[in-house]
Amino acid sequence: MHVPKWLAAIITIALLIPGPQDELLVLIIIGVYAAFKPAMRKDFATTTREAWSIYA
Repeated sequence: MHVPKWLAAIITIALLIPGPQDELLVLIIIGVYAAFKPAMRKDFATTTREAWSIYA
């Protein structure tokens, strides 16, 4: 998955902010970005499935 520099910067900042909501914020940011980039939707779905499988 190719992530633009500005998106990587936002995600990095969000992860540096302490608190339980930062992971959710990152998912929302990526989700919004994916909604505007149709090619990313499949990538995002796969990544999300892999991420949730860790908790399963």
